[in-house]
Amino acid sequence: MNRFLSATAAICVMASAATAGNPYSDTLTSLVDSTISGWVTDPAVVAAIIAQNAETASYSDDQVAELDALWQSGSAEGREFMDGIWHNALSEQLKGYKNQSPQLFSEIFVVDGRGLNVGQSNSTSDYFQGDEAK
Repeated sequence: MNRFLSATAAICVMASAATAGNPYSDTLTSLVDSTISGWVTDPAVVAAIIAQNAETASYSDDQVAELDALWQSGSAEGREFMDGIWHNALSEQLKGYKNQSPQLFSEIFVVDGRGLNVGQSNSTSDYFQGDEAK
């Protein structure tokens, strides 16, 4: 749990730091403080991450690569895999967050400790986010 809270804090700090020197810095920092920090500490979000971490923590890099390829394959099996996440409770919650402020958020997604999608407001092009710049 401490690792999760550290990651949550890092996400909020990165979002705040990204606004440095930006004329909208105060507004964005307020958004992080008032909205996003509540999302990442929401018990349902935390529970979804913890549950998936328990499942994916032991995945090898090869398993992650296979799942990512399946996600991107466009096959029926890949679509079924994507739909499992697209329609889960966390994704529905994230879609609701986005719909509350569509002008502010183009997409919202949550990843586990390995960088794998746990929930998403929009379809992502891949399953593994851990290889992308933050």
